[in-house]
Amino acid sequence: MSSQASADPGGGQPRRYFVTVYVPGPDQVGAVLRYGFDLFGEAIHADGDRVAVDGLLTLAEAGRLVDDGHQVLLLEE
Repeated sequence: MSSQASADPGGGQPRRYFVTVYVPGPDQVGAVLRYGFDLFGEAIHADGDRVAVDGLLTLAEAGRLVDDGHQVLLLEE
């Protein structure tokens, strides 16, 4: 697959998706934020027995979080 296929047609940058990253509790939020991804620290909220952090990520960034054991929900427009 070429980089053109995954790039935003207008900007040549990888497409980014609104996401919600779920972590087991508030103690793990800092570890997720340390990745340096575009996660919205002000959008941290409780979701049942876990904590959710909203953000704007590429598929590669979301995949890295999943590979490291986090649950990521991608919201496609």
